[in-house]
Amino acid sequence: MSGSYEENGTGPSQEQTKKYDEMQLQYNRTLALGWAIAGIPSSPDHEKYLKMKEHEKYLKTKEQRTESSADLCKISLGQGRQNNSGDVQYRSAQIFDETIADLRPVRVIEDSACRVNFITPSLVNFCNLIVEPAELVKIVTLMGEFISDRGARVQWIGRGENKGSDFCYISPKNVGLGILMLVGTQFLNNHPDVFHLAEESEPGFLNVQTKVKEAEQVQIQANEELANKQSAELETSKKRKKLSKQEEEWQRYRPTGSTSRNSRSQDTSCCDSYTEIKGRQEKCTERRMEEVAKARRLIRLPGTQVPGNSSSSVASALTDATSLELEHRELENEKSDSYRMPFLSITVLKTNTSLMVSSEDRIAASLREMVEAILEAAFNQGKRFKSIDALRNHLKEFFAEGFITTNSEVILDCYLRQQAARDEHQPSSPPLSDRSQVGEPETSPEADDCLEKSDTSIPEFSSDKNNTLLAFYDPQLNRFNLISARTCKGDVSYISTKCTDGRCFPIQNGEIILPWVYPGKKELSRTRFRLIHPDKLPPSCDSALAENHGKDDKEDIEEMEEPAMDPQSNATGA
Repeated sequence: MSGSYEENGTGPSQEQTKKYDEMQLQYNRTLALGWAIAGIPSSPDHEKYLKMKEHEKYLKTKEQRTESSADLCKISLGQGRQNNSGDVQYRSAQIFDETIADLRPVRVIEDSACRVNFITPSLVNFCNLIVEPAELVKIVTLMGEFISDRGARVQWIGRGENKGSDFCYISPKNVGLGILMLVGTQFLNNHPDVFHLAEESEPGFLNVQTKVKEAEQVQIQANEELANKQSAELETSKKRKKLSKQEEEWQRYRPTGSTSRNSRSQDTSCCDSYTEIKGRQEKCTERRMEEVAKARRLIRLPGTQVPGNSSSSVASALTDATSLELEHRELENEKSDSYRMPFLSITVLKTNTSLMVSSEDRIAASLREMVEAILEAAFNQGKRFKSIDALRNHLKEFFAEGFITTNSEVILDCYLRQQAARDEHQPSSPPLSDRSQVGEPETSPEADDCLEKSDTSIPEFSSDKNNTLLAFYDPQLNRFNLISARTCKGDVSYISTKCTDGRCFPIQNGEIILPWVYPGKKELSRTRFRLIHPDKLPPSCDSALAENHGKDDKEDIEEMEEPAMDPQSNATGA
């Protein structure tokens, strides 16, 4: 039977109707699923509608960016600042550089439209801040929107006695041009009005050069030629003076009787070669001494002021010093070959041999000195090596594994000498009985009494109630920490336990020796501080520095550091 339902006068059955409805519903579901998951339009009309909406959104975003740029230009020109803008204020502050214990001036913007703080990468490099991974965050500021997953902890100093430490996200390089630090609402709520107001800059004038006239162009060229001529004459005069000085020096060592022209030319060329090699040798020696001094600073030899940054730099400095020493020896050989005269050959040969031996001795002495300094620094930090593997692992931070294997005897000799020197100063004690070993307390009763005694003492402050800033060196972090101090009467200095908790410092009888500097100063001081509870100091004060803390403390320090200390009692808060 053919024909449609209308022609036949019959309709679809109930099963067919149900089947067709399910197919239509499945078709609608497929279109909706494609749009929801893949973003595929359900029809051509739907696609045209989406394109129209996207174009409208683009125009609206472009208009907002134009208005934001116009407002930002007004702010940068000094129009509508502070009172008119309301949400943005320019401030000035200082940031503490923990590596060199210095204060860096910085310009700060207070933005109430931003929740968190951020700084630019240039400020991170300028202040030697430690970059830390952070939770991914999307930051919206006047400069636009960006995503950051890194940050750094900043120690800032404001006006008066306001100081603190806050975390700041690092902005991309193309965001925040001219702005070094921006603080948001969270910072403003915790620290209201802590920064100085930025001084308003005077309006600038742009001087544009007019078109140069032909006569002026001629005069400029004449002046340039005259300056070049004078410079060439000055350079020639310097060379002549240098050659005449070398000739005078050579005349003192010229053998008498050499009157021929060939001998004079040979002597002159020999003198020039010898002088050139001697100059290279002096530069090589200066560079070697710089590398050795750099290595000394990096491994914190006694007497140095500012330590270095990383153990890889130590290994690099040691390698450069050794290479320069070998280069010095090669130049010595080359100098002797160029300076081999009949009347001086024996003397130069003997001198060269002695210098070769002394160069090897200097290399060995320098390496031994570096190993001893590294071990001494480890002992001063309370480290003890229970096996040869532990010692090798510690030295791998400074030297290559091949160097440790080759010089194992020298390293073992240095370790035994350091250990023997400390054992000589350690006071002998009777052996512990079984009973005393079982019930041995963690600290001695004398130390407990001393701690209780120090805890009960309260510093008496002078009439000056203003706080000063100190930066004490933390050997565990290899950086400086900023604290506030106030001058107290007497000869005893105090420091809050919150500044030393969790750090590895040698403590004896409830007292501690800290190397510290005033921020921005290069003079390193070492002062004995007595530990005290934070409640016994003013709220905004971390330490009390005695009036007579300088010369008298150094004498006490020498007596205090003679005996060796138990490493188990060196760490506080551990």
